[in-house]
Amino acid sequence: MLSELAIRTGIKVFFWILLGMSIAVNLFLSATLLFKGTIVQTTLTPPEIRRSMTVSNIAFSKEYLEEMAPYTAYLLLNVTPKTVDYQNSQLLKIVSPDYKDALERELSLNALWVKKNNVSTTFSATEATADISDNTVSIRGVFEVKRNNTLVEQKDRELLISFKNNYGTLQLLSIKEVQKRVTKAEPAGQEKSEVETEDVEISKTATEFKGGN
Repeated sequence: MLSELAIRTGIKVFFWILLGMSIAVNLFLSATLLFKGTIVQTTLTPPEIRRSMTVSNIAFSKEYLEEMAPYTAYLLLNVTPKTVDYQNSQLLKIVSPDYKDALERELSLNALWVKKNNVSTTFSATEATADISDNTVSIRGVFEVKRNNTLVEQKDRELLISFKNNYGTLQLLSIKEVQKRVTKAEPAGQEKSEVETEDVEISKTATEFKGGN
């Protein structure tokens, strides 16, 4: 009788130990998943999607990049004294940490200039060409500056926008202005086109307008 009781008691003790270990493991796994679940990722999409596109943690489709680049340029260059702060805040949501400080400083300076001189700027994209091998997009368009609803400057601009695929989340790496395209002759008589760029100054064209000072 005592022997049988000891066996039953031992089985119960073993069962409770096993159950306790199982609960501990489940709690650990739940805590791990909960911690991972707190990672916030923001994917910015244009307000109007005109083409089918794919986004994964491996690659962005050409169509996706060619939709996002004009929208990025829109946030950057289409501003008024009333909308500039909002546009800047939306753009900063997708900026890579490596580029955020530099861009934020430039955006702040541009916002001050826009408000002080009561100007509005617009960029109308006419062409966007993406390279999915390095997530860069060359975008061309017409940049205009208006003051008191009067056009004071207009010029063609070309930007080279670089993105990063951060586990399926698009991040803005850089925005550079294409200054000129240089064609060099190769030994075989073929010509090779090279692009010279520099960091974009958002209000570069606008600040050259002396009437705004």
